[in-house]
Amino acid sequence: MQKGDFRCPISLELMTNPITLSTGHTYDRSSILKWFATGNHTFPKTCESLVCIDLLPNVALKKLINLGLLGSAGNSREVSSTLGEETFSSVLK
Repeated sequence: MQKGDFRCPISLELMTNPITLSTGHTYDRSSILKWFATGNHTFPKTCESLVCIDLLPNVALKKLINLGLLGSAGNSREVSSTLGEETFSSVLK
C-alpha cells in the first residue's frame, strides 16, 4: 500500500476521518460534506444521483492511518498480523 491510497479523491489530502458511502467509495468526511453542501447532487466518483447519503465510518482504514502504516509497513503480512487478515483484505478492495 502506498500513501496515495489514503488520500481523499475529492481533496487529494490524507484522510483523517474516512467514511464509505453506499457506492462503496471512501472519502474524508469533511470533503464529502462540503461536496454535498455546495449543491452537488451526485456521488463524486461515479456521478450517480444521490439515493442514499448515509456516511459509514471506515474503521479499518482509519486504524491503518492512525497506526502510521502509510506504506511504511514492510509488507502486507506485517499489516495483516496487526489488524487481522479479513480486516486488511477488506481495506484493499
